[in-house]
This record gives sequence, C-alpha cells and structure tokens, in this order.
Amino acid sequence: MKVIEYLEGHYIAQEEPFGMAYKWSPEGVVVECRCGARPTLMATRTICSGCGIDHVRIVRRELNGSKNGSQKTVDEVLHPWRYGKTPEGTETIPV
Repeated sequence: MKVIEYLEGHYIAQEEPFGMAYKWSPEGVVVECRCGARPTLMATRTICSGCGIDHVRIVRRELNGSKNGSQKTVDEVLHPWRYGKTPEGTETIPV
C-alpha cells in the first residue's frame, strides 16, 4: 500500500436558491491498496472499498501532522475549523 496524494481540507461552495451554502470536505489521502483499488481515505473512513483492509495506521500517520511536522489532536483532525487561523484585521465569532 502506498500514498498517492494528500488532500487538504476545504470548503465546497454550493449555490442555493437564497444564497450560498458551504460544505466542509475533510482532509484525506488517496492510496493505492494491494488489491489495486485507489480509495480516498479520511479520519472517519479508513477501510478499502475494494478488499476491506483497514488502513487506519497509514491514514492516521498521514493526517496527524506528517506534512507540517506538528502533531494534531483527534479533535483538530475531526474539527479543523475550530483551530483555523483568522486573517489579520478580522474578528472571530465564538463557537
């Protein structure tokens, strides 16, 4: 099994009749499994749909800060919007 691509978490804008809706798409990794499948795995989905192998260790390692050298908590992986940086000159709304 090898990691093909790292996918950053991001919002997807969807136009609605009365405005815009924003859907959160969590970070994930595209892997090439031993069975030949290339599933996109996330913190909440770690099992290959082709063969059923659970790649939880690889997914956790890739999503737990290996890209920037710092370790993330489980809450930071599952709820990244709580830890986002605010652009200078803007205010945050309490959650």
